[in-house]
Amino acid sequence: MTTYTAIVVDGDTGGEGRYDFDYDGDLMQHSPATAVRSFMATVDRDVLPTEHVDYELNAAMKNAAGTVVTALGSLIRERDGAVPFMMMIAEKRRR
Repeated sequence: MTTYTAIVVDGDTGGEGRYDFDYDGDLMQHSPATAVRSFMATVDRDVLPTEHVDYELNAAMKNAAGTVVTALGSLIRERDGAVPFMMMIAEKRRR
């Protein structure tokens, strides 16, 4: 099990959140969309468990080294609709 960190910036408010999530394997060996899908499953299950969360992915890419995924899209919540986001996902740094 590998721990990853997702940093998400809310496009409406500029608010920022940092979330850790686990993936069984090397997430960076998969497509950028798979990395986003894995994180969003965590959001739906653990971060916002009382409401259904969906998302629309407009763009997702890896950096040249293949170690960071950057994504743009909208988080779609039942209570207030679509909220644009910018997200970066990378393996959690050990201190």
